[in-house]
Amino acid sequence: MSGRVLGVKVEQKGGKTLYLRALNGFVAAAGGFAANDRLTAIHDPRMGQLGTTNHPGATGDVLIDLVDIGAGTRGLDYIQCIPGGVPGEKHAPNLFTHVDRFLFVNLDGKRFIKEDARRDVLRDAMLDQPKAIAWTIVDADGFEQLKNSKGPENEVALKTGTLYYADSIEDLAKKIGVPANNLKEAVDTYNKAVDTKKDPLGRAEGVLVNKIIKARSMPVALR
Repeated sequence: MSGRVLGVKVEQKGGKTLYLRALNGFVAAAGGFAANDRLTAIHDPRMGQLGTTNHPGATGDVLIDLVDIGAGTRGLDYIQCIPGGVPGEKHAPNLFTHVDRFLFVNLDGKRFIKEDARRDVLRDAMLDQPKAIAWTIVDADGFEQLKNSKGPENEVALKTGTLYYADSIEDLAKKIGVPANNLKEAVDTYNKAVDTKKDPLGRAEGVLVNKIIKARSMPVALR
């Protein structure tokens, strides 16, 4: 591909071809590139190590061609992340659909971020944790609420050992390998915040409505 771009060639159904000349320039929607570790890492080196939940075709091939002929780019550093399964897991569960139902704790069993924070804030906070991994904690009621949307994948995760459950916080802590006293303190502090509507980490009052009673947990990394 070479030369100056003057417009767009359109091939219509039926074989007719149109040439549309741009007077001041044109905007090309090149598709996503977030499944391309090399391209995302250009904007933030951490992104190249996170994996992705994007479809396999989001590799930015058209974007690369456009840049090669001198096209300007905008907003390529606006890369959003969401929690996902840890790298290498084949059956990742999903416990973080309803923000009023879950907590994030790190590998020390401590909360480290308000769970309703913006995605970029969540991303940076999670990447700062040991091994850049955290645990998502929901209780039995929260787990049941997810059955309509995430039930099948969560059931598979239970059977394959990427999701854990226990009848007490202490037992759950043992299963996921975090200090029981820290996890209990995190849950107790959060449950108290539900009563007082004041979360030490600043979680909004509107999502301080459901206590953690009997817990299930999954490890999460970022996607």
